[in-house]
Amino acid sequence: MLKPDRLKTPSILQLIITSIGILGSISLGSLMLLFGMVSVFGPESDSLYPVQFFAMGWVAVFVLALLIPSLIFAIRRLNFKSVPEWPSHSFQYASYAMIFWLLLLAAGEYVARQSFDWLVLPPIQILVVAIPLWWLVEFGRRGLRAGSQQRNWCFLGTSLVITVPATMVIELLIFGFLFLAAAIWLSGQPAVVRQFQDLIQRISIYQANPEILQQILLPYLQQPWVSSLILVVMAGLVPLIEELIKPLALWGLAGWKLKPSEGFVGGLICGAGFALLETSIALVSINQGGWWILAVERVGTGILHIVASGLVGWGFTSAWTEKRYLHLAGGLLSAVALHSAWNAVSLGLGVFPVLGTTTNSIAGLASVQIIILLVLTVGMLLITYWMNRYLNRKYSGIILTQIPGIHPEIN
Repeated sequence: MLKPDRLKTPSILQLIITSIGILGSISLGSLMLLFGMVSVFGPESDSLYPVQFFAMGWVAVFVLALLIPSLIFAIRRLNFKSVPEWPSHSFQYASYAMIFWLLLLAAGEYVARQSFDWLVLPPIQILVVAIPLWWLVEFGRRGLRAGSQQRNWCFLGTSLVITVPATMVIELLIFGFLFLAAAIWLSGQPAVVRQFQDLIQRISIYQANPEILQQILLPYLQQPWVSSLILVVMAGLVPLIEELIKPLALWGLAGWKLKPSEGFVGGLICGAGFALLETSIALVSINQGGWWILAVERVGTGILHIVASGLVGWGFTSAWTEKRYLHLAGGLLSAVALHSAWNAVSLGLGVFPVLGTTTNSIAGLASVQIIILLVLTVGMLLITYWMNRYLNRKYSGIILTQIPGIHPEIN
């Protein structure tokens, strides 16, 4: 039997994190919904703003709903009450939900074109984002022991409350450092400083005219060092940072000797929490035709985050529990490679039009990019399937109490 303190401290941390998230969700959600009501019924309403405010409000409400189970199970654990394991038939329910998801996708595309989109589209967006993520997590964990509901809701809550904001802060700090280094270098180049100041002034004047902005930025974007720097940061540095931070909730259980299969499932859940918030925010500003296209594209990004985090979670727990550090290196490198390839391909469609590529060339390149992204998506689904089969074969039938160092009370 574990000492009470061993069980109590993680539950207290979970309670604190969840409470902060709940208070933040209530505050942000109330504010966004209030702004939305003002934008609809106020004297200076703007047709572009209501759906955005209400969408952010619904995101906050949905996050609040996801945090409540984590709060309940943390309180139960602190009262030394039993916590049930994750339901065993969730994959079947998630598969049924995917049928409903197709109907929601069609409904969302129709609603996005209507004047009442501010009222109906936000909750549809939440479900369109959440259902595929839920399905993929269940697809990856079927047959595997997922652990207690407390642990899994804690993984999800920590990703929503801590991981996403922490990732944004770290990336902003890195970009700030790069900007500072560039400013220091520019301080010794008076001619370059004047040119840069002129560029900033022209951008501020023509910021509302995309065509002129494209002409202004084109000479700079065509510089090889600029495109190389963008590629290094977005397809190199950003994937490495995100894949290290996304399984943050697993780090707190490094001393609990989790099985690699449990680390894989935990990583899937951490990735789902990250993808849920990132994708929901990305869809906030979309309320015109083509909504369903972006929604489907973001499903691919969600698959990327979930599968990559699952590989990293498997690698971490393999190193912690079985001292297999090559698994850690392989899991992390595979996750970063998948993320880097996805970002590199996705960057192209946004860069080619700015560089003045012809319409026919853009269409051809876009088709190639879509094919590559589809291949990556299918490949990640196959990786998830293979990892599930491999972990089921390796760890099925093992009784936890027979494994030294593994404590069933915390699962």
